[in-house]
Amino acid sequence: MTKKPWIYSVCGLLAGLLIGFVAGREYLKYELAEGMKSVGKKIAASMGPGPGPALAGGSESLPAASTKPAEKTAAETAEARRMGMMTCEVAGCKKDTYGAALDFTIVNATGKDVASFTGSIVICDASGQRLQALKIERTTPVTRGESFTKSGSWPVDAKTFELLFSKQAVAKVKVLNIRYADGTQEAF
Repeated sequence: MTKKPWIYSVCGLLAGLLIGFVAGREYLKYELAEGMKSVGKKIAASMGPGPGPALAGGSESLPAASTKPAEKTAAETAEARRMGMMTCEVAGCKKDTYGAALDFTIVNATGKDVASFTGSIVICDASGQRLQALKIERTTPVTRGESFTKSGSWPVDAKTFELLFSKQAVAKVKVLNIRYADGTQEAF
């Protein structure tokens, strides 16, 4: 039987290639993991203090969730207050030559008698996305809890009209200036 020394060389070469391939793949996985940790740390650092190292692959645990509600800023509180002073719903909607003839039923929810106010009726879609704002002004008194109908013709776009007509839009009153019957005033 003749010896074939080249077979040992081929087997050695194949074993070397296999070991190199496996080692190379392991090294690529290691580099990818390190790169992801680095990106995670950069993202966490840009987000400010908090659970950054845990998100970036570190060993710190996430802090316990706070049970107290997030505090609103003064601007958010003022905005919520002025949006809740008058409640509003669409009472009627039809097409006219100017745009849309709309009727809104508005209720004084301030808890006080109102002498006059100016503002806008903000029309939003079902998700709360603002579609259009319509200016309004009321110069006659409205007692606490009283409702009144504001009718008019406003230029509204086709999408807003369709949502109003199909009752898929929500209307809110955004008060800009209000004068109460007792003489006090507020401006936002």
